[in-house]
Parts: sequence; C-alpha cells; structure tokens
Amino acid sequence: SLQLDGFDVSQEKLRPIDGPVSAEEEKSRLQAFLKTSQLGRHDVISNHLADAADLFSQGKYHPAIGEARSALQAIIEETVILVEAKVGRRSGGGTKTQVEFLEREKFFSTDDQLAFISAWAFLSSGNHPGLSSEDQGRIGIILCLEFSQILLIKGRALL
Repeated sequence: SLQLDGFDVSQEKLRPIDGPVSAEEEKSRLQAFLKTSQLGRHDVISNHLADAADLFSQGKYHPAIGEARSALQAIIEETVILVEAKVGRRSGGGTKTQVEFLEREKFFSTDDQLAFISAWAFLSSGNHPGLSSEDQGRIGIILCLEFSQILLIKGRALL
C-alpha cells in the first residue's frame, strides 16, 4: 500500500520513491479522467480500482492483478461501445478482438494495439518468472492505471 502511495519501505526507514511517477497521483488522475469521460459503468470501474489497491495492501497480489485486469477490461469494453456507436460497426467479443477492432477503426495505432495486447497478456498470465508476487501485483496495477489513462485520453480526443 505504501508503495502504491509513492513510498519505499526498507528495514531502516520509510522514504518517498524518487522519480517522475507517483502511483497515487496516477490513480487520482485516472479517477478524474473517468468522471469526465463518456464511459458508462464509472462506479464498477472505480470499485475494481479500489479493490485492486486494497487487495495489494493486504498482500493479496494475485487477486489485486485480477481486479486491475477487470478495471482495464471494463474501460476497453466501454471504449469499444463508444467507437461502435461512432462507426456503426460491431467489434465482437473478447478483449483481444476488441483491441484489434480499436486498431482497425483507427482509434489505436498498430503500436498501440501491440502494447495493449502485451499489457493484457501480462495482466492475464498467472506467473512471471523472475518477479516476486509483490512486484507482479505492483506492476499489474501500474499497467492498469497507465493503459486506462491512454484509453480515456484518446477517447476524449477522438470521440
């Protein structure tokens, strides 16, 4: 929880994590974007984000990734609904198919599509050799926060 709030914990002390990105600021920014977006299900998405942070702070890293994945999936689905309404075509089911649809409809570039598929794969796979469960959980939540913001920013600009 402290790491998500921008602090590093060691045996000696608690100190702010140096660097340009604060998970707490990113979460606040995402919530602000979400509130002003055209997406539906704001409450469901917000609940998934809150649950991810709560589970992480309880040391339940794998379930935290699941909640982060659910939040990102809901934002992808809601974005697809808006793009479908704009272009008059349907995407089909499944997250991978929906991300490919967003690329076909020029909401995403090819590079965006590949990045989203990779982020989705990270959030969906069970284990990442060489990373602790805690690191997996933290990285999963950060991926969710950042990729969700990409969708919301692009949606604001294009829809």
